[in-house]
Amino acid sequence: PRGHSQSNYRSASSSVCKQCSKGTYAAGNSSEECNACEPGKYQDQEGTTACVTCDAGYTCDGTGTTVPVPTTCAPRT
Repeated sequence: PRGHSQSNYRSASSSVCKQCSKGTYAAGNSSEECNACEPGKYQDQEGTTACVTCDAGYTCDGTGTTVPVPTTCAPRT
């Protein structure tokens, strides 16, 4: 299903889908793994196929961000 990744287990010769967690997404219906959101994007929901771009006034540093953080003014601005 969309927003799920597929984990293959050799011993069982079967596939098991798992829902991607917050901060990650599945690129397609048959994704092998969940991908972390890249810097500048976030995902606050589980089981998605894309990350959301941070709005102006917010920052999403690092990978796998789950919530955008409000930016603050630099000192003396």
